[in-house]
Amino acid sequence: MTAEILNVLVGAAVTDGEFCQALLSNPGRTARQFGLAPEDVEVVSKIRAGSLAEFAGQLLRWMPAEPRDSLYARMQ
Repeated sequence: MTAEILNVLVGAAVTDGEFCQALLSNPGRTARQFGLAPEDVEVVSKIRAGSLAEFAGQLLRWMPAEPRDSLYARMQ
């Protein structure tokens, strides 16, 4: 998965309530709008969350560990 695109996806959901609702109700269709690869859209499509926090948590578990680890290292 492209971590940068997924960060933009979640950021858009944080700042736009209507987009957030669309992402939670139909994550696959909404993710396709961001140009994700088909295999990434498939992963996002499987997320079932009642809140953006739940969505982001599930997404984080699926993201590759290396980008996630480097991001956390930069934050400390």
